[in-house]
Amino acid sequence: KMSAKTQEEVQGWIIQWLENNAGVLRESIELDKPFADYRLDSLTAVEFSEDIEDWLGIELTVTVLWNHPTIEKMTQFLVARSQGKKEEEIKLHNSDSNLDTILNDIENTSEEEAKRLLNE
Repeated sequence: KMSAKTQEEVQGWIIQWLENNAGVLRESIELDKPFADYRLDSLTAVEFSEDIEDWLGIELTVTVLWNHPTIEKMTQFLVARSQGKKEEEIKLHNSDSNLDTILNDIENTSEEEAKRLLNE
């Protein structure tokens, strides 16, 4: 059964998990540091997603660590999921990344505007 979690609860759980299951030292944990920097292998990534599924009572893909590559991004994603949001909905609401913003700007640029910008 799913229960909504706060950002602090989720972040604390992830940090504790990294410490207990991946042998990561608490001092080396940074919220914006990619999980890859903690040398997690694919087996550890699968264990991570399974443990989160058990903890939150939700289903995740095993690629969850790659799709949300930092504690900060993973926390935002898991809080939204624990509140009942589906993955597709979260992707729409998480367009705060620079790439999404840039792509969105490009897609919404008129042809005239694009030509003008290219000629500057």
